[in-house]
Amino acid sequence: MKTFTLLSVSIILVLSNAGMISTALIAARSISCYKRTNFNCWRHLTIQSKINTTYRQQDQVRRCLTTSSDDPKDSQGHNPIVVGSGTKLVLWRGEGTKGYSLQFRHLEFTNAFATSRDAHVSADSKAFIDAEELTFEDATPVVDEFDDLYGAMQYVYNNTKHHGHKDISCEDQFAQATRRSSLVRETYNVIAVGDTYRQLANEALMGNDEIISDMIHPINNNNTNAPSWCVRLRQYATDDHKNARFGSSKRSSMKKEREALKELTPLLEHFRGPVKLRDPECALYIFEGLNHANKVLVRKIDSGASTQSIAPNTRKCITRTPLCPLASFIMCNLSRIKEGDRVLDPYSGSCSTLLASAMMVPTSQSVGIELAADDVVNRDRIIEDFVSRGLVPPVQLIHGDCTDADVRDIARNAVGNKAFDVILADPPYGRREKATKDRVPPLVKLIECIEADFRSGKPLLRNGGRLVAFVPTNDGEVYSSGLPSQADLDRAHLKLISVTEQPLSDTLSRWLVVFKCVH
Repeated sequence: MKTFTLLSVSIILVLSNAGMISTALIAARSISCYKRTNFNCWRHLTIQSKINTTYRQQDQVRRCLTTSSDDPKDSQGHNPIVVGSGTKLVLWRGEGTKGYSLQFRHLEFTNAFATSRDAHVSADSKAFIDAEELTFEDATPVVDEFDDLYGAMQYVYNNTKHHGHKDISCEDQFAQATRRSSLVRETYNVIAVGDTYRQLANEALMGNDEIISDMIHPINNNNTNAPSWCVRLRQYATDDHKNARFGSSKRSSMKKEREALKELTPLLEHFRGPVKLRDPECALYIFEGLNHANKVLVRKIDSGASTQSIAPNTRKCITRTPLCPLASFIMCNLSRIKEGDRVLDPYSGSCSTLLASAMMVPTSQSVGIELAADDVVNRDRIIEDFVSRGLVPPVQLIHGDCTDADVRDIARNAVGNKAFDVILADPPYGRREKATKDRVPPLVKLIECIEADFRSGKPLLRNGGRLVAFVPTNDGEVYSSGLPSQADLDRAHLKLISVTEQPLSDTLSRWLVVFKCVH
């Protein structure tokens, strides 16, 4: 089984508690050396990989992630892959900075899918669905394992303990997860699989794809209501690396695309809607050279989140070290924020996380706490950043210290004197963090506050709510030095869900940690 390369090695711990299974992903440091470049607010850097053994180790760990001892295996010990009508595909975004986001792809999308899934199922159904896990299998062949593989694509399945791989049936939930995810470029639904274009056309005509059916049989037989459409060809390299690969600078041959469209005539001649090359209602693609399939006809489901709309260089409030949009969206997805949730950022700064939460869930109620004064963080301009984008601004932006009990009372009062559903924390790094008198890590202090509020009968985080935070570490340090002890977590009624590393430079990393409140 070929999978795309990650720059961190994850160790999978499966914990059982009262019949409920939770997965803790604890990321270990990568065997890599890093070359520092200009360290701007986006924290871009160039990372040079050392040796191939790192990738072999990562591949072994990823196999543990996507297989189970009770699953059926093929002759090589992998789960068997069957690509057919209804199979889902995800096309990941490329990395501007190597090693910055690959390790979060599965984690973000899995949590986004779980959030959209839970919003559509009854309480009686959740116990069964919670036992299902998303499984990712490489669809695009590996061309260069040191390359980020622009356009890396994977099949996505529900992987159940007793039934192995199973296609994801609810497309609405899959589309919602796609729109929430910052690391997804596009997702697709497989309509037909075959060895020839003509075979694809015939299989699509006999299939049960609802959108294709609407294009062939528009409502009231009125062609003006038929969806607009287009068909494009995308070719990926095969194992001999001789075929053209669709990517950032190379597209498939127009001659081959015309030949393919001609062979698809038995299908296309039934379409009643107009052809529209830009943003059609139904975008069809022919993928060639994918693993486990020769030719595949797919329909685009949706596109990932447009994170650039809240990029730091587009905002009115300018600070020295704003959190980048990708990190903000990843934090929101791992928090599983949903409609109507109350969101707190105790170190809000320029409100990067709250901008992302407002984009993702417009009905959320957010509160920001920031110690810096207006000459450092202009709160009026923060509100302008929300309003100018048509987003609901925070209920309140509080000037104060989140470790002050009175400040936390103000935050709770802003949302009806209720506990928050989500806490997103990106504590200060470097000099600001080391300047504290007792040098207690900010996250440890925050969790002590959560414990204190719980004892006083004024919980800051509701039962079942999530705390998502970054923990910075310098070279030679371990991430656990920035975390509270297990005893502190128990007193705060917090359970560690996952830990994932994100290298920032040759001397600095940050670890994204997720806790769940369990009263």
